[in-house]
Amino acid sequence: MNKKRIEELIPKAYEALKNAGIAKLNEDTKLTEISKTFRGYISSFGAAIAMGSLKAAVAFYSKQEGALKSRDTLIKIIYVLINDNLNGTDFNNIPQTALYDYVDKAPNESEVKEEIYNAAIALKLAMNLYKIV
Repeated sequence: MNKKRIEELIPKAYEALKNAGIAKLNEDTKLTEISKTFRGYISSFGAAIAMGSLKAAVAFYSKQEGALKSRDTLIKIIYVLINDNLNGTDFNNIPQTALYDYVDKAPNESEVKEEIYNAAIALKLAMNLYKIV
């Protein structure tokens, strides 16, 4: 875990949550909200990496099947964050397997694992800036 890198990623994660459509404006309260389901997804994603393998966790979360909300969007956000490519990103155009392909082709899995942990932590912290419903 690299605290400096996480601090750099928090504002980007905040913007990515809005751009990806996860954070939505509630017209009644005028507050931007995130479903607590997404917070649970990102928390359990970190645990899945720690308890199992990186590839298995990424593969599972990249698949939408059976999920209440689109957890694959969180994986796409992580992919964008680790590639520092937020500007103008259309999350619908990112393949579902983009992060898995990135992990699979990486020469050093431990470095990629740390990058993904940093992005996941920043994403979870950025969610605190929104109202959780």
